[in-house]
Amino acid sequence: MKAFTNESLYEIVIRLRDEIQIDTSPGRIIEFAVPNPDLGCGKYSGALHTGGLRHHSFKNWLDLAEALDCRLLLPQTIDEKMIRLRLQILDKSKSWHQSFQSREMEKYGADSGFSRINKFEEPVFLLDFLSCLHQIDIQPGWHILNLGINRGDEFTLLEKWLSPECRRSLHLTGIDFSASAIAAAQQRFGYEGVRFICADFNEISALNLGRFELILSIGTLHSPGIERQELLRQIVQKLCYAHSIVLFAFPNCRYFDGEIKYGARMKNFTEPELSLLFKDVAFFKKYLQQHKFSVRIFGKYYIFVLGKRSR
Repeated sequence: MKAFTNESLYEIVIRLRDEIQIDTSPGRIIEFAVPNPDLGCGKYSGALHTGGLRHHSFKNWLDLAEALDCRLLLPQTIDEKMIRLRLQILDKSKSWHQSFQSREMEKYGADSGFSRINKFEEPVFLLDFLSCLHQIDIQPGWHILNLGINRGDEFTLLEKWLSPECRRSLHLTGIDFSASAIAAAQQRFGYEGVRFICADFNEISALNLGRFELILSIGTLHSPGIERQELLRQIVQKLCYAHSIVLFAFPNCRYFDGEIKYGARMKNFTEPELSLLFKDVAFFKKYLQQHKFSVRIFGKYYIFVLGKRSR
């Protein structure tokens, strides 16, 4: 087992990359020893401390594991100065994107690989979404629309976030193009004040939905086949009040083998390629600002676009 004591991160990365390339079999474990990160608390990455050991935080090792398409397993103590780290190579073929086998199977349906993902169990996404709720300040009686509701996770979180009195006064509408996902959502929210519609977003103008104080769309508007520009125009001009709030989120990640990995992807690219993501976000920001929204953009694994207009 290789021990890294005062090597730079460059030297460590080159060594680990070479070790991984020897055998890239999914599930294979690479072990190595590093200085205990707790000994360097408060120091920046690469700083030397007791005995000439070079500090790298536990977050450094988590980030490195993600970048190398590995899972960081539970560290083990060697002695008071050193710990053993283990990287397990992920199986990139275990992706929900590759889990549907035919045109008849719904890519985002209730039985799809996508349905196994719960974004609200990812800390960064959850905290970003809660930050949005702090800024939105939902009021009793609001009409709320969720485009791409799927099984209704956002509505479930609203139930936990809001007081029972406020929640019962809301009018919630969820739309999705997956019939099985809509059926699953209806089973979860079978009470008054909630409605679900199975429809094509490109035909939203024909639904006569009315207007909403809050419109959400989380991880949906980037999808192929959706006419983004026309849909956004319909949202702002036909579904919003003068004081409405919109919250959109665009994925900047991939999921495989049970792990989330930073960076949007494009076909034929092995590394993250963010140009289309930036293009979509820039368009949404510009359009909303043109229609008197103040816009905030933030996030990591999902890029949030929060648009608010004062009353």
